Amino acid sequence: GDFPSSSGGGARGGGKRVIISHAAPPCYTPTEVNLTAYQIIAPLISFVAVAYAWSLVFRQKKTVWEAILWTLFWAAIAYIAIVPDSINYLTRATGIKDRENAVLVTFLGILFFIVFYLVMRLEELEQRQTRLIRKMALRKSDLEVGEDDE
Repeated sequence: GDFPSSSGGGARGGGKRVIISHAAPPCYTPTEVNLTAYQIIAPLISFVAVAYAWSLVFRQKKTVWEAILWTLFWAAIAYIAIVPDSINYLTRATGIKDRENAVLVTFLGILFFIVFYLVMRLEELEQRQTRLIRKMALRKSDLEVGEDDE
C-alpha cells in the first residue's frame, strides 16, 4: 500500500498504517446533558432576583454597590446550579474534603459578612436618627423660646 512505514521504509514499505485522529483532548469528555429541575429553576430565580435588585437601583431605593453584591451572589448560585462540579474549587481552596461541608462553611462565612454589614448599616441609621432628632428638638426649643418672648 501507499501508507508510510513505521520503520521508515518509504512510501511502498510494508509498515503499519498511521491513523490521525481528530478526537477531543483528554481533558474534555462529552457527556449527556441531563438537567434537573433545580438546574432550571435556580437560574430563573437568580435572574428574577438580579432584575429586581437593579430595578430598585433605578428607582433609587438601593445603591449600585448593593445591586452589584446581589448580582454576584445570585450569579454564583446560578453558576453552581448549572455546573455543580464547580464546587470542587471550594474544596481545594478551603482544604475541606467534602464538597457539601466546603459549601456550607463558605456560605456561612458569606452570611456572617452580610450580618456584619447589616449591623454596620443599622448603627449608621441610628446615628443619623439621633442627629435628626437632636436638630428637631433644638429647632422646637428655639421656637418655644421665641413665643415666650413676645
